[in-house]
Amino acid sequence: MSESAVCRAAALTLMVMILPGDSVVEERQDPQVNLERTLRIVESMEDAWENVTDYTAVIAKKERFRDGTVKSQRVLVKFRKPADQYLGVREGPNKGAELLYPTGGGNDLILGHPGGFTGTVARFLRRLPGIRRAVPEEFSIEDPRLLKGQHHTILDLNLGKMVRLIAQAVRTSAEYGEGQIIVHPSEDVDGRPAEVLELLYPPDAGFMLTVQQGDTLFTVARESGQDVFAILYNNPEIGGATDLRAGQRIFVPRYYAARAVVWIGHEPRLPLRLEIYDGQGRLYESYEHSELAINVGLTDMDFDRRNPEYHFR
Repeated sequence: MSESAVCRAAALTLMVMILPGDSVVEERQDPQVNLERTLRIVESMEDAWENVTDYTAVIAKKERFRDGTVKSQRVLVKFRKPADQYLGVREGPNKGAELLYPTGGGNDLILGHPGGFTGTVARFLRRLPGIRRAVPEEFSIEDPRLLKGQHHTILDLNLGKMVRLIAQAVRTSAEYGEGQIIVHPSEDVDGRPAEVLELLYPPDAGFMLTVQQGDTLFTVARESGQDVFAILYNNPEIGGATDLRAGQRIFVPRYYAARAVVWIGHEPRLPLRLEIYDGQGRLYESYEHSELAINVGLTDMDFDRRNPEYHFR
């Protein structure tokens, strides 16, 4: 990092919370020391993720939507580098739904089907020769239907994405010399001891962007490096991911959230739990991993629609 970036990071303050039983003190430390300590934690997560080839976990996730509703699900996740992923909803809305990426055959599509009553009807219709072609199971990565009822597509719900999200926030705040980091006492997550960091960022940090002809939130997200739903959430006048018009002005936030609390395991050195809050202090997302198993040796059949445990066509 350049000397100018370090100087801009001087505004960062690290509040050290003493373990329960001791008196709580707040210590203002040297900004460069604070920055280096935080970056070491980030680098240790990145190093740990480099050593992961595959993993399985059950994620308890909670997401807040623009109309104020909050949905909770438990999702089985299978992931194998570089990008093989399977998601199966075990509990909550759309129970029984499954997503699989990639679908094979050299294409860049997502395989998916709904759960619940809708999924039962869809499976029935697929048995009827004259109708089954009208019941889609393959979707483009940027199909807006994949965002219905959830914040992210299958490509974003994995540990690697969480590591990159946290690292980006910490390094961006250091570059701009804004925000605050609080270190809390260690806690257990699913029986694993974890370090607890709280990251605070200005909710109004970001920039205005003028929409160009043909833009969607997916193209804006790629060009800005920000998440699709984070942009959508911060622009209530936008109806959906493809509901943009040329000349429209939208706000692209600099940070994914105004406040994030992350529980980083001592072993593995990965984010085991993540809570994210919006600019009004409301819970925006939370993710907690249980039954986490690293480098279990997932095979091609774990990412094959013909897996007898799955319910694809």
